[in-house]
Amino acid sequence: MSPDFEMLVMNAPVPFVWHKIIYDDAGKASDIEYLLVNKAYEKDTGITADEIVGKRLLEMLPGVRDEEFDWIGFYAEVAETGSSNSTQQFVAPLGKWYDIMAFSSKKGYFAIFLRDMSAEIQEKTKRQIDSVRLKQWGSLNTIYEVHTDLEGRYLYINEPFQQDFNVPSEKYLGKLSMDSIHPGDHQKTYQAMESLFRSPDEAVTLELRKPFRNGKIVSTTWSFHLIKDSHGRPEKVVCLGLDNHELNELREKARNQDLVLRELFEVLLAGYWDWNLIDNTEYLSPAFKKMFGYEDHELENHPDTWQALILPEDLIRVKAEFEKHVDSKGKVPFSLEVRYRHKDGSIVWVICAGRVIQWQDDGTPIRMIGSHIDITPIKQMEDELTENRQLLESILNTQREMICRYLPDTTLTFVNDAYCDAFGMTKEELLGKKFIDFIPDEDKPKALQHIASITPGTPVVTQSHKTRLPDGTLVVQEWNDTGIFDENGKAVSYQSSGIDVTQRFEAFEQLKESDDKFQDIMINLPLVVWLRDDRNEKILFVNKAYEDIWGRSVQSLYEKPASFTEAIHPNDLPRFEKAFRSFEKGGIFACDFRIFRPDKSIRWVSTKQYPVYNEQNEIVRYTGMAVDITPVKENELRVRKQNETLRQIAWEQSHIVRQPVAKVLGLVKLLKNETDLPDEQRNLFFDYLIQSTTELDEMIKKIVQKSNEVEFKVSKQEKTRKE
Repeated sequence: MSPDFEMLVMNAPVPFVWHKIIYDDAGKASDIEYLLVNKAYEKDTGITADEIVGKRLLEMLPGVRDEEFDWIGFYAEVAETGSSNSTQQFVAPLGKWYDIMAFSSKKGYFAIFLRDMSAEIQEKTKRQIDSVRLKQWGSLNTIYEVHTDLEGRYLYINEPFQQDFNVPSEKYLGKLSMDSIHPGDHQKTYQAMESLFRSPDEAVTLELRKPFRNGKIVSTTWSFHLIKDSHGRPEKVVCLGLDNHELNELREKARNQDLVLRELFEVLLAGYWDWNLIDNTEYLSPAFKKMFGYEDHELENHPDTWQALILPEDLIRVKAEFEKHVDSKGKVPFSLEVRYRHKDGSIVWVICAGRVIQWQDDGTPIRMIGSHIDITPIKQMEDELTENRQLLESILNTQREMICRYLPDTTLTFVNDAYCDAFGMTKEELLGKKFIDFIPDEDKPKALQHIASITPGTPVVTQSHKTRLPDGTLVVQEWNDTGIFDENGKAVSYQSSGIDVTQRFEAFEQLKESDDKFQDIMINLPLVVWLRDDRNEKILFVNKAYEDIWGRSVQSLYEKPASFTEAIHPNDLPRFEKAFRSFEKGGIFACDFRIFRPDKSIRWVSTKQYPVYNEQNEIVRYTGMAVDITPVKENELRVRKQNETLRQIAWEQSHIVRQPVAKVLGLVKLLKNETDLPDEQRNLFFDYLIQSTTELDEMIKKIVQKSNEVEFKVSKQEKTRKE
């Protein structure tokens, strides 16, 4: 090795080693001698040049004899052929994974560069385990987690397993896991492990009995997964388990929550979807499919289903918005209006909104939920009225915990990164500012009063208030404020943790979480929406549009449901009752009728009502809607009156016009047949013909004038109505 090259490798930033192959009497490579190591090698391995140079591999690292990889054979081939080669191997004596590049410029000698890749391997293994955990339990928390080697010896035992089954890690690590399994379950455990090694890419699940810490035998469910190293070789077994009692409770709780959520969506005729982004599988609710004219069994639960129904140009927009949502880690809301093709070929407008609710540690999205709300009627109304009215709006905001510390005058003295992200400002920009300045004027007194209520006797208080972000955005935040007091009980500072709860006031989180949120979504719709209990005729919900159309308070309908029908015009009540009787026999209720408002004015409304069924196909509720169609009915009446007036004009004038027409026709016929008339008599007939024609012209002018008068009156009425 030349001096220049030696100086170069000695100062290289990566570990470097120069070796010589040692041969036995038979000329076979039997060992390796260390000739030179650089400083980076010393730092990475903890072995100095004085400790290793001049010594041999089997002397320094005798454990390599027991490893599967043939270190000496690998390096000997490089040294003898003058070639280069690379490999990734775990060096057991050093406890590290290395990416090794070997090359030779002289026969019998070789050099290597090393790159420590232990962290990469560990992270990859962690991702494997996280993926396994997610695939097995989804959103449920894994209670028990155990890792074993390929022979079943404990490598890792998590805290819940140690506590519940009295298996302390310091006592059991390195021991066979089979010793802690119920003897009656040994046989099926052996069979499960055999199955796992036969099909290493498939998990094996089974129930095992385990002795609980109180001595009671409990039933547990376990899933076994084989983890591989970077070469694809089996490395260890990850076992994930849950107490069956707790698992069943969690599943029942999740099922009940899902039933409530789906009922809300069904009531609103909204399509709910749940997308597993890892497996690319997706649940599409029956209401989602029905929205486009399909029964539940007609469409497959898969992302390809809705992507085939959506208009291609809107699919591009959906994918772009999805990428924005994912790239921003959920900060950019996923919500847009798109069009789908109905089964009958028509276009269905929907609001498509959702958000990613689970992420991997590396930022990869795991699970996304959302809904589709049919806004086709609203879009049609917008087209008919030529107005751009957006009736439903939902912004899904990211929830991240913010932490800050402030003085009694609200001056910020500490903020964490989440706080900075929420406000879109740096720490330098925030520190020294008063957070009260971010709160709108109308909420400031309440916020200051809240701070004043924090005392040594009540040191922790929760509050919610609006916040105006620097970019002008108005959000709602919930804060847990803790007072820090001196020895005299005087507040010297406050520490708070907060989250953005704006989504609680937005449509899709309202639909998911509670009926109160559902009411917030529906409250401002320009059409009346109600929910009625079938058992006691009780009104469960009605929005504020009832007050605008019926002229009566929402509270009055809650207190007296019968007031709904009492307002119906007596002449329309029989028709309403007939339609309702048909609806109660299993038909569909749809009826247009007039109502009397308290101010004696009359409104026309168009109503529809649908049944809501439970799992036993029993009607439990009715949901309905009503739209004010008074302008439509008034326009119909004006058109009818105009047509009647025109018919009257036509009837009256037709009799008057016939007289001069008859004269003209008679004179023309006489002149045609009497060719020998004297000139004096002929001129007299022409005078009569001119006179009759003049009379006819005057009559036509009068008809036109009367028609114009009718048009003027109608136009004037229309102008007055608009004013």
